[in-house]
Amino acid sequence: DENHLTPPGFTSRDVLIHFDWISADIRAASLLSGDSVLAHSFVDSDPYVHMVDAINRDSQTKITREECKLLLLKSINSMDFNSVALSKIFTTLGNWIMQCRKITSGDGYLETLLQRRFRTKHAKNPLAVLNGVMQGSVAHGMQLSFRRAWEKIGNRLVAEIYDSLVVVSHPDPNEINATINMIAEIMLHPFEGIIDSNPAFPLKVSIGKKWKKWK
Repeated sequence: DENHLTPPGFTSRDVLIHFDWISADIRAASLLSGDSVLAHSFVDSDPYVHMVDAINRDSQTKITREECKLLLLKSINSMDFNSVALSKIFTTLGNWIMQCRKITSGDGYLETLLQRRFRTKHAKNPLAVLNGVMQGSVAHGMQLSFRRAWEKIGNRLVAEIYDSLVVVSHPDPNEINATINMIAEIMLHPFEGIIDSNPAFPLKVSIGKKWKKWK
């Protein structure tokens, strides 16, 4: 609140634009597992909204989006492929996690989207290997996006926070729109030219003049 971070040539009158991937880890998991239902859930909304619709359709007890989010994340982070989330809704993801658990229970390894290997013998436990390939895949995409964004806008790129980028723009609407179009195109397809399928990563864009005060 007391300090304003700006690159050279910009002032506190300028705006920050926040580009944030939606459920990046889960999107990576949909690609790694080949779960078409999970992948399609990103088209109209996100996996948690899809779960709300699937569970509430046949139940008298209604569940919220936040409860679904917690359920899915707990299921993945405990590698519980027998949970409702992984056995009834995202079954291909559940089968993949089951295979991952078998592989990592020995001296096996899992691979990221760009085939970086995470080995059981180098990890604390099988879950660390699973998280490694999911988060590692997101990291690949972010490294590619960061480089391409830097090549386009240079030091207007203020920060990278795991699965999001923050850039600065003068408050001119034309410049803001041009910046959004430019960076969004990069982040929507981070693996363009790298992976033949060129998978899309859904994105939320927000704007504000102060850090984390964007809308």
